[in-house]
Amino acid sequence: MRHAPVILASLIWGSLLAGLHPGRTARADTVWQWTDARGQTHFSDTPPVETARPGRQIRFADQATGAASGLRPGEQEALHRMERRRARQQQRALDMRQRNDHAVAAHRASCRANRDKLRSTRDREQRKLSISYLSKHCW
Repeated sequence: MRHAPVILASLIWGSLLAGLHPGRTARADTVWQWTDARGQTHFSDTPPVETARPGRQIRFADQATGAASGLRPGEQEALHRMERRRARQQQRALDMRQRNDHAVAAHRASCRANRDKLRSTRDREQRKLSISYLSKHCW
């Protein structure tokens, strides 16, 4: 079961590529559903073989959506889930980048403030503190 997402993605990409091939279509007007001897449910655009339990024919209720994308409803949903996951990952990456940029800006401001203190003060202890901070964090 660990390989199910990889297999599903491969099937989706294969369906998309088959739709790009001239003279071929990835859309099926009829879908067959059947359960094999091991109890697994299958969906296909071809009728089940004789060794499987009898299947049932499923027709798309809305042919317009299937024709527009060239994908079956289950494939469309899987593709939408993948697109939503990719959008969430991109948003997380953008949020992390913004947090990192904010932290870098705060760090630079702190270093700048300590350099200014070092330049402006004559107090020996304050200079030691500024030099210590700068040597640990900024230089």
